[in-house]
Amino acid sequence: YLFFKNSSKLTGAVDSSFYMVFPSILGIIMPPLGAYVIKTWGYSWLFGLAAVLFPLCMFIVWKLVPREIVRTTPLHQGITEYKGLRSISVLEGSLQFFAGLIIPMYALLFFQRADEIGWFLSYIAVIGLIMAVVVAHFSDKTQQRKSYIMILFLLLTISIISLSFASTSLVWIIAIGIFSIIHYISLPLRLAVSMDFKKVDMTFWQVREIFLNIGRFIT
Repeated sequence: YLFFKNSSKLTGAVDSSFYMVFPSILGIIMPPLGAYVIKTWGYSWLFGLAAVLFPLCMFIVWKLVPREIVRTTPLHQGITEYKGLRSISVLEGSLQFFAGLIIPMYALLFFQRADEIGWFLSYIAVIGLIMAVVVAHFSDKTQQRKSYIMILFLLLTISIISLSFASTSLVWIIAIGIFSIIHYISLPLRLAVSMDFKKVDMTFWQVREIFLNIGRFIT
């Protein structure tokens, strides 16, 4: 909410990309680093480090994020006003869950070692980060988000179907690379198109999260 409060329609997709850049950078660095920790010291060290980092993040948020009192409309009214974006948000939540959990789990059929999984996840993040920022820039320039979204959803459907036919690690890497490119390209656009048509206040983010979680739950 705070990040996008000062965003505008003309920079929505690029802002969305940069909003996702830092998690993407972590997605490039952390998997191989995590694999190294597992290989060198074991899983207990990995879980221990993660347990230490979470309170550190909470402390940073508590100290650095400005405090603000915001007013929200009643939830049922917010859901009514979110009309036109409910389906796309459900689909987006489904895609988030699919890419974040199902893909890594399915990858275990092709990779067994921690370092293989680490480099595989890093490979996905590198592809996605580069492509998402480039396409988001052109989306802001042309403001043709809806047509991009429809094409990308069609390509996502085809790429997801192709994943089920992967039988070797090489085919899997190629297929997941194609899926990741399309997924990460569409990621900032899916968020930007929502912000184009609705008032981006706290109610918007609350209702958006409800429909994202419906998609995740269904998936």
